[in-house]
Amino acid sequence: MAELSKQDLEALSKLKSVDEADHEFSRTEEIKNEFKAVKEVEEMKGRVEAMSMTLHAMWLLLKDKGVTNEQLDEAVSTVIELEKRKNFKTVIPCPGCGKQMQKSESNPFLYKCVYCGAEDFSNPYRKYDSIDITAPIEEPVKTEEEINADELKAAEEIINSSYEPYDVSKDLNFEEEDL
Repeated sequence: MAELSKQDLEALSKLKSVDEADHEFSRTEEIKNEFKAVKEVEEMKGRVEAMSMTLHAMWLLLKDKGVTNEQLDEAVSTVIELEKRKNFKTVIPCPGCGKQMQKSESNPFLYKCVYCGAEDFSNPYRKYDSIDITAPIEEPVKTEEEINADELKAAEEIINSSYEPYDVSKDLNFEEEDL
């Protein structure tokens, strides 16, 4: 990746197209990649800022409806507990044929059936509906000593196992009689 000065990066962020970057810097491929990366970062910053403002506006609306800071804190705590659970999976059955639908890569809320073509827009939080946050987390936390002991045991099993070279003639059932 090309090393650009702070002035170069600032100039890149102000350009409107890759052609302008070519003309301005005359290092075509390097500068195109830098320009694209800078523009993507600027776009993502803008999107994050817009989402932050939207969430703030939504919180103000909720406060106007009587929701308290304590209720928000409790909801955030619940979300944190739900995020600790890694054993959930969203499975959307097709409304047309009942087979499992695939998630769209371009739209995170769209599921499409590859069998019958049906589409379904899914609530992204549906996967949390069946989780009981009051139940203990099933995965016991192992200490570092237990992890090291497990790794040592696995290594000893590998070392103690005998190595036999692969014999393709057994796999293909060659017999001397057939020759």
